[in-house]
Amino acid sequence: MMDLAAADVMITQVKAVGDYTQASGAPARKQLTFFTTYSQISGAFFPQKFAFNCLLVVALVMVY
Repeated sequence: MMDLAAADVMITQVKAVGDYTQASGAPARKQLTFFTTYSQISGAFFPQKFAFNCLLVVALVMVY
């Protein structure tokens, strides 16, 4: 079950990304795409296993 959750950890849903403000002059309902692009790239290259997430946390704590 944890591997299934780890597989979706890097995915950002498009409907969860914020809209532009009215002051920006963007058309109505236009959304940011930077975060979805980052999500697609990281989802393609980030290993989707829970064990890797645990090892990453241990490595980051050791560096800290």
